Amino acid sequence: NEEREAIIWHDIQNAYHTHRILTGMLDGVEQTKSGMTIAVVSYKGLRVAIPLKEMLLYTEDTSVLPHHKLMNLMDQVNRILHARLGSEVDFVVKGYDNEDRSAVGSRKEAMYRKRQTFYLDTDEMGEHLIYEGRVVQARVVAVAEKVIRVEVFGVEASIVARGLSWEWIGDARDYFSVGDRILVRVLKINGSNQEDLSIRVDVRSVSTT
Repeated sequence: NEEREAIIWHDIQNAYHTHRILTGMLDGVEQTKSGMTIAVVSYKGLRVAIPLKEMLLYTEDTSVLPHHKLMNLMDQVNRILHARLGSEVDFVVKGYDNEDRSAVGSRKEAMYRKRQTFYLDTDEMGEHLIYEGRVVQARVVAVAEKVIRVEVFGVEASIVARGLSWEWIGDARDYFSVGDRILVRVLKINGSNQEDLSIRVDVRSVSTT
């Protein structure tokens, strides 16, 4: 439907000018003609390309890595991305092309902004929105047999099987899927700026059983 597409495209242009954070779904991983790998996020059916360095999946400075290490890192990041297909991705629109209605986004910028808002800024009482001990909603972004990876308002954390339930879990994939929203308890927050913020969370302490 052309009208619907025009409305969504207007949304993308508007978000570019207002720097609003949008949320799409990780839809694919592609190579550009120049050989660059990009994550493709679908925003209501429209395609947004996010360069790997803007996905915030690694912290190394790739410009100083020797070739073989860079290749290993890219292989690893490719595997991570494929494991995350179907997960929700927040992004900020960094540019767009009206001709072919394509947009480029940054997940990194969106994640850093959320970290600032939820973990670093304080309200009028001097409190942070997210603090140690608080139960919050998290997005499941990847699931393996013994561990799941969640994103909690701009910060990612892994939860191993014993942190998922009071009962023994044989395979986390039987209980959790990419795209799920679950409640987690924030046990520990480390770091004092957007770049080095890390958290420890669990699911187990949320449930009493």
